[in-house]
Amino acid sequence: MPIYDFVMLFLASGALVNAWMMKDGLFEGWRDSLLAWGEPRAEIESSFSWPTLGDRWRWFWSKLLTCRVCVTYHVSFWLITIFYLPRLLWLTAPWDVVLFIPVYALAATRLSLLIGAAVTALGIEGDPEVDA
Repeated sequence: MPIYDFVMLFLASGALVNAWMMKDGLFEGWRDSLLAWGEPRAEIESSFSWPTLGDRWRWFWSKLLTCRVCVTYHVSFWLITIFYLPRLLWLTAPWDVVLFIPVYALAATRLSLLIGAAVTALGIEGDPEVDA
């Protein structure tokens, strides 16, 4: 994997995880629904019965999809599987670059957000995005 592709996948993973985990963001309702779906049912908590395999499965998936560290690993894996492996194994130019365009777009978004955060943190004056 060329270093450039690795950097693009690294930045794209960060963009997707930040979009998914952003407080008051687009996906907050889905995350809340997943957390509620994975909670133990009231009849299990009120009695002395053990959670079923289905209850444990729901809990596992809800925790997996709402944990920032867990999601980071899975997003990276799926980005490599969906976008990089076909490029590496069987796509030829220009289709290998065309397939990688979503990764480039996500990486550019992440880089833009990082630069914006750095400008804000450093207090640089004259930036139209920050000096409102």
